[in-house]
Amino acid sequence: MSNTFDFNRFGRLVKYDFNNMLHTGLQFMLMGAEGIAGLWILSIVFGTALPVALRFFTICALTYLALIMNTSFLYGKVNLPKRGIPFAMLPASKCEKYWSMMLYTLIVVPVCCFAGGFVIDTLLALLPIGGFEHTIWHDTPSLDGIFDMDNAEVSGALATFILVFISSFLNNHAQFFFTNTIFNRHKILLTFLVLWGIGVTISIIGTPIMMWLGINNDNWLNKWFFDMASSNPDQALNLVFAIGIGINLAMALGLYTWSYFRIKKAKY
Repeated sequence: MSNTFDFNRFGRLVKYDFNNMLHTGLQFMLMGAEGIAGLWILSIVFGTALPVALRFFTICALTYLALIMNTSFLYGKVNLPKRGIPFAMLPASKCEKYWSMMLYTLIVVPVCCFAGGFVIDTLLALLPIGGFEHTIWHDTPSLDGIFDMDNAEVSGALATFILVFISSFLNNHAQFFFTNTIFNRHKILLTFLVLWGIGVTISIIGTPIMMWLGINNDNWLNKWFFDMASSNPDQALNLVFAIGIGINLAMALGLYTWSYFRIKKAKY
């Protein structure tokens, strides 16, 4: 099969993946719904109302879990020598297989998990019992303040938050998407261990550097940044956010590219 991308062939592959993974995909949708249902039951047991913010955070946390877990559940066999043969034999190019994987793991499954939690939360909030007094979107005055795009300060902060969220979302997905092409077993656990090891290493290396920068206040970097922070704190904060967003996007792009070539060159 050539490495060209054909939309008709890609459409058939997407349909095949949908039929093949429907059961697993529904489990991730139920994960969001069951998490919210569990909160609702706890609110009845303890006789307390649960704030909207807690319920929304729970849905987002479950969606994040679905994001990082679903690749190994849906495509965990793609890099295995013998068990990956059915994937290799699909009548589609490696490019089409890669984008079908991206479609389901990055968009479809997280959206389904979020939608499952959101729908169940809305339905349970309509019941006369339980601690869900309002639906998530009930507090419209607060939402009007958050999405007041006529306020330049609010709209700028919202835009920054969205960019940070998207870049982090992509980077986290890319990490687990990439390690799915490396590890043969315990992919999620090993990814967490690797990320923990990298974090410890960065801390060991970075702490002396940060301490040196803190002690030597006369170095040019400290002077430049603190002068900026003193004269224009918003600009300094935006610079920190921009660096973080740039790092996330660069890591995501690198890992996605590396993943593509690993899938393309996989031997079965």
